[in-house]
Amino acid sequence: MDYARLTYLFEQYEKDTASEAELDELFAMLDSEADREALLAYFEKSMREAVPEVLADFEKWRPVIAKIVAAQSETPALRRKNRWWRYAAAAAITLLVGVGVYYVAFYRKETATIVENTIPPAGDVPAPATTKAFVTLADGSRIVLDSVANGALATQGNAQLVKLADGRIAYQGTGGEVVYNTLTNPRGSKVVNLVLADGSTVWLNAASSITYPASFTGNAREVHITGEAYFEVAAASGLLPGGKKGKLPFIVRKGHMQVQVLGTRFNVNAYDNENNIKVTLLEGSVQVSSTQAGKPETLRPGEEAAIYPNGTLKVVGNVDTARTMAWKNGYFDFNNADLPVMMRQLERWYDISVTYQGEMPRIIFKGQMDRNVQLTDVIRFLNIFNIKASLQGRTLTITGS
Repeated sequence: MDYARLTYLFEQYEKDTASEAELDELFAMLDSEADREALLAYFEKSMREAVPEVLADFEKWRPVIAKIVAAQSETPALRRKNRWWRYAAAAAITLLVGVGVYYVAFYRKETATIVENTIPPAGDVPAPATTKAFVTLADGSRIVLDSVANGALATQGNAQLVKLADGRIAYQGTGGEVVYNTLTNPRGSKVVNLVLADGSTVWLNAASSITYPASFTGNAREVHITGEAYFEVAAASGLLPGGKKGKLPFIVRKGHMQVQVLGTRFNVNAYDNENNIKVTLLEGSVQVSSTQAGKPETLRPGEEAAIYPNGTLKVVGNVDTARTMAWKNGYFDFNNADLPVMMRQLERWYDISVTYQGEMPRIIFKGQMDRNVQLTDVIRFLNIFNIKASLQGRTLTITGS
């Protein structure tokens, strides 16, 4: 196979400048049974070597191959009896994008060693298909959301807890006695969505919880979280301290961290086993403070505050908010993550335990991965890059050198 020619044809296809003759040539190359092994070997070798310079070229090819697959589906003239090229393109996408819809790229300082015999996974752990979330009411009783029908679930103070037709839970009602509920989304559970009594909406990642009043009273709206939550806060008016009427602040607390807002969109990553708490602002304005730090910091959209265990608060700008929101949009984001960071995300999502034997593999990840894949697909992909991973029950063991 003439790889230089194939590269050229892909580039022409990507820019929509390929002639009819070049399109025929490209499809013929992908359709050629004789080129099957060479094409797959080429993609696989490039991914296994996986140095950043090569990845830059291959990331450019990813949407091109996807377009070719779409063209095959939509253009009757291209529906040939021999559909090898379609499977080759799909295989190429798998190698380029990792396991799932988006790409996952791996690189090390040294060239990755090709693993000839991967470790076959025992059993499987599927991605969460349902939510295991439950609401703990003021009297300590629990409502498991997946096991109840739509409609009214409970009365809490002046508010009514209801399950909406789209599966979300919501509180309806204002004022009255302050009654607290907790929504818990355990490990191995799909993202769950909550509408608070003031109209604010919260999404909870797996292994997360939020404690909140069933209806808001007083001169502030305050909630407490663990894990990771994304907020879309509704503006609300009421009596402020001193008796003046104005916009009521919305306050999110986790340990010594506090986020105060009026109406905005932001994400809080506050897992106990991560190195710091991160507050990322997408829209509006938030004030982040720590009881152990100095003055609070006000974030602008695209900025992120990190609060460390010693109370230090640091702000960085121009963050990739799409990376922050990957979990809510159905993806893992592994950009610049090492193996332990990746494994902690897998533990929470698949409800597994990860153990390590031997020296920890030194590897950095780049890219995103669909969160709907089976755990064994992730294991097979790790094995390709000489990360020895084996699954027994719900324990994933990473074996180093």
